[in-house]
Amino acid sequence: HVCPAGTYNAFNGGQGVGACSPCPAGLFSATPGSSVCDECEAGSVASVAGMSQCVRCKEGQYQPLKGASECRVCATGTWSAEGAVDCAMCDGGFVKNSTSDPGEECTSCADIEGVDCPRDTILATMKVSEGYWRHSN
Repeated sequence: HVCPAGTYNAFNGGQGVGACSPCPAGLFSATPGSSVCDECEAGSVASVAGMSQCVRCKEGQYQPLKGASECRVCATGTWSAEGAVDCAMCDGGFVKNSTSDPGEECTSCADIEGVDCPRDTILATMKVSEGYWRHSN
C-alpha cells in the first residue's frame, strides 16, 4: 500500500501504510507515496501534523519563514494581505509616508485633524475632509 497524502515513509519509497508517519507541523505531503515532506512556503503554514497542503496566513497575519507551523499577528497599526510574508500595509487609522520604504513605521492619524486613514493609507492617498487642506509634493 502507498502512504496517503499528509504522510511519508522515508525507508520504503512511500510504501507500506503501517510504516507511514504523519508529516510534522510546518511540513506537508501533497501526493500519496511520498518519501519526504516538503516545507510550507513563507506566507503559509501547516499548523498540525499530517497535513496534505499548507494554509495561507489570513489577512492581518504573516509568516516570513519557510516550514512554519503558525502565522504571526501583525503589530498594532500594521496590516497584511492573505498569504503575506510581512505586514507592509498600515491598518485603518494609521498612515506612513510611502510604500517604497518597507522599514517605515505606520503612525496614528488620531492626532491629525480633518483626515481619514482607511487601511493601506500612505501620505499621497490620505483622505482630507471637506474644509481642510494639506501641502502636496
